[in-house]
Amino acid sequence: MAAHLGLADSELSSALDTISAMKAGMAEDDPRVFLERIELGDAYARAGRFIGSEKQYAGIARRAHKLGLIEIEGLALLRVATLKTRLAEQNYTVFGFAARRAIDALIARREPALQPYQVAGRQLSFLLAAQTTPGPELDRLIKRYPRQPAGAPALLLYAPAIALTASSRGSGNRFAPNSNPAAMFNTEMPPVAMGSYVGQWIDVAFAIGTDGRISDAHISRHGDHVALKGGWAEQVVRSVSVRRYAPQVQPSYGRERYTFTANMVAVTGSRLMARDPTPRLVRADLGPETTASMTAPNLKPAS
Repeated sequence: MAAHLGLADSELSSALDTISAMKAGMAEDDPRVFLERIELGDAYARAGRFIGSEKQYAGIARRAHKLGLIEIEGLALLRVATLKTRLAEQNYTVFGFAARRAIDALIARREPALQPYQVAGRQLSFLLAAQTTPGPELDRLIKRYPRQPAGAPALLLYAPAIALTASSRGSGNRFAPNSNPAAMFNTEMPPVAMGSYVGQWIDVAFAIGTDGRISDAHISRHGDHVALKGGWAEQVVRSVSVRRYAPQVQPSYGRERYTFTANMVAVTGSRLMARDPTPRLVRADLGPETTASMTAPNLKPAS
């Protein structure tokens, strides 16, 4: 919720307070403390502080390894691999090698307790390889992937990055594909801001066929001030529509919320918070939409 409202610092502060409270009443090596520290790493990642997120995960993995907490170590290593894979989706040239190294380091381990995390690591390996695999070859790889049984969650194998930057048309609510996806993580990206982020959210519903292809990706609900044509919302739907999932026994459905927002940040010389000049997209999985009348919680960002 906090990320959708642009309250990244509040989320980080809450995570830090929780860790402090847990340490006061628990042993420092209690697995629950480690799990909350992983949540802190997640909060860093959601706030776009990727270096801080990676340092948090790596520190947890080292400490857990020394204490013999293999499952905690595996979870932290998987988080590192996931973070690097997500960055590689934005710019494979810069982040691809580091992502491959993190995935391989996890898969190479021999402890039986790490097997569930290695299964997830192999999925990441496929996601990473798909970034540089031509269309026909990707089709062949997906066809060979084990078919998911009835009732199993859909398994994502390919998802193109949603890279947005300001279009040349100048409207604050009009965005176009970014020719340099690394700019999403570049502090020198030209500032682009809106006067208000109220109502800048959409729910995207879609069907996943037995072959893993997406059909009928569409905006099922949206905020009051979203430009549905030629804006960021259209780019999100376009990206979702070309995803590829593992083959499955029966079709399934998905629904996700995307909020176009900017973090609230402190302003020097003022007690009032202001929006960061660089906007970002925040995603939340809402679960399948089974009927046309199904509604989702209204997570309207603050102005």
